[in-house]
Amino acid sequence: MILPTLAYALSVIQPMQMPCEPLPGWSAAVEAADGGALIFGEGHGTQESPAVFAEVVCAAAASGGSVLVALELANSQQAALQDAWRASPEDFERELYQALPIWRSSRDGRASVAMLAMLTRLHALKSQGMQIDISAFNASPAQATAFNDLPGQEPHEAAQALNIATARNRGDYSLTLVLVGNLHARKTPVSSRGGVWKPMGVKLEERGVSVVTLESAGPAGASWNCRLRPDFDISSNAAITEKDVVCGPSPEAAGKYQGDPRIELGGSENYDGFFRTGSTTASPPAFSDKKESVPQ
Repeated sequence: MILPTLAYALSVIQPMQMPCEPLPGWSAAVEAADGGALIFGEGHGTQESPAVFAEVVCAAAASGGSVLVALELANSQQAALQDAWRASPEDFERELYQALPIWRSSRDGRASVAMLAMLTRLHALKSQGMQIDISAFNASPAQATAFNDLPGQEPHEAAQALNIATARNRGDYSLTLVLVGNLHARKTPVSSRGGVWKPMGVKLEERGVSVVTLESAGPAGASWNCRLRPDFDISSNAAITEKDVVCGPSPEAAGKYQGDPRIELGGSENYDGFFRTGSTTASPPAFSDKKESVPQ
């Protein structure tokens, strides 16, 4: 009788890890982050950005490092998110749905099919032995009040940066990968909403974290988001109600970076580089009001 090799025995006990398919240029961006934070600034509601992000997390973790994934989910639900992250692969989707109210309430791209697929993939990689932790960093209005002396939207941005820095300090991570809306990822001040204010990308760097930010770009297509009805008269100062908001696929113009899908440093005024996707496709909410779509 021929005994199985150790490699064969381990493959029977533990499923083979899914191969990673990061965009070309990913390793240069990771190297530039130098153990700090690599921030992907996305336009919410596409299929492509969460998928691109997941593959870079996979490749970074497969290189042998311990990776922290920071997502624009409510920091107040951090404990519930960690409980879901510890669940078995069979129970993860149900636990995630029950832990985070956003899956039940959001009609835009923040709780999309693509976001759920990304989280499910990363959880599967973690369950197969990759060192991937997760953290929710989006600040509540109450948390942002600690920074009320800052102008415009900066209190919210400062609280986001604090939450990411706090999560980093809980472990010995070789890299922090952040997925967030484009505006928060900027490396330059923003002029709007009550003056000139610094976005989260700047505030995190002020906390001593090495930060590299990437701006999303892709061909013309569509994203899933919520917008005011075209006939809504914003000059009337009337209160905006649910019936005034329309959610669904919206046209997206082509990004300013052309060519093949890739990650590239440089060439951007407000970011350190960009990631270009091969298409721009709307991703609807993961769970509708239909009972059969809800994890049981």
